[in-house]
Parts: sequence; structure tokens; C-alpha cells
Amino acid sequence: MHCRQIEKYLPLYAGHDLSGSREQLIAAHLQSCSACTEALADFQNARELMPTFAAPSFSDEVYADIRKSVWRRIESESRPTLFAAVAAWFQPRLVWTAAAALLVTLSVVGVYVLAQKFTVRPKVIAGVPKTVLPALNGSGENGGSNSSQPEPRRPRQADVPQRQQRPVRIVAPDRSIAARAYSPDVQVPKVESSSPIIGTDNVDLGSGSVRMELQTRDPNIRIIWFTQSDSKPVAHVKGI
Repeated sequence: MHCRQIEKYLPLYAGHDLSGSREQLIAAHLQSCSACTEALADFQNARELMPTFAAPSFSDEVYADIRKSVWRRIESESRPTLFAAVAAWFQPRLVWTAAAALLVTLSVVGVYVLAQKFTVRPKVIAGVPKTVLPALNGSGENGGSNSSQPEPRRPRQADVPQRQQRPVRIVAPDRSIAARAYSPDVQVPKVESSSPIIGTDNVDLGSGSVRMELQTRDPNIRIIWFTQSDSKPVAHVKGI
């Protein structure tokens, strides 16, 4: 073995950490090489000096101070500054993401505004009947003073009490005229229309009696009413 191979094994040879066969080879080389022998002497002197240096003793307060300083340094390094916090928002990924979101939002709003602007909505006006009040004529009596006052509401028939309704009077026709009307000599004109028609016919021009006919919707039913045009008093019959 040459000197370069022996140099790397000299520290282990001084501490007796090599195998028996390798130690014999190194010992045989040291007998013929003075340089390797001097290097081995330096390693042995250093090994003998190491036990004289004892480890210094430290109290618990020293370790506590060291521990606190280490934690303070960790906290100061982990806490980001204001500039670093603001700069974190301007990272390329966040900037592109915010720009894309803003662009999509503006596009949606623009499309909605254009759709509302160009959408034609039909104007539907409800047909509400208008109530037109009749104009009062100023030429009548108290026309100028009552033109601005509204017309008083007329009472409906349902608002009138039952006690104010008077019984309807029925005028009894003359018996002679009624008998003459139902006689076969009197010709009754036939009305073909289905709507109510009122017709008049002079039964007897000399007596002044007039016959009035009222045709109902039923062609088989007809109402005949006799009246007198003279001043002869007529008997009145009160209805129930």
C-alpha cells in the first residue's frame, strides 16, 4: 500500500478502529515510511488531549434565554410586513383571475343592458270606461249658480221604503166596449212580428173609444186595452 491509501486510515488506526488484517498492513508500512509515522504521532497526541477538555456547565436560565430569543426571531420572520401583504395580492395568478372575473361581470351587465334597451314592449292600455257628466244648461232657472255643483244622487228603488209605494190603480174599461171588442164583428189585425208592438184601432168613432193592442213575444198572447177620449168619468178600482 502507498502513502495516499495509508493517510485516510491513520485516524482510525490511532483509535484502534480497524480490523486486524488492515492494522497489520498499516503497521508494516509505518516501519518503512517516516512521513506516515509523524502523521500518526500527531493524531495520537490530539487524541490524548481531548479528555482534558471538559464540557462547560450552563444553568437553566441560560437555556431559557436562548429559547426565548429563538422564538422571538421566528415570530419576527413569520409575520409579513404591510408591503409584503399588499404585494401578495398582485401576484400574476391573482391578477389574471381578478381581471377575468371583472371582464365576465362587465360582459354580462352589458348584454343585459342592451337586451333591455332593444326589447320592444307593447304598451297595453286598459280600456276603462269614462264617466261623462252632462253639462247643465245655463239658460234655465238658477243655471249660473248650479253649474259648478254636482247633480244630487237619485235614490234607487231599493232605497225607497216599502211604505212609500202606493198601490197601482187599475182602470176598468167600459163593459159595452169590452163586449163589442170580443164580438165576432170586430176584426183584429194580425201582427206577424215577434217583438212587442203597440197598435191602435178606433172601434167606434162615434163613441170616441180607442182600442190599443200589445203583442207579446208569444204570438198566441195579445193584450188589448180600451180607452175613452171623452170627458166621461171613469170608475177607478184600487188594487190590493
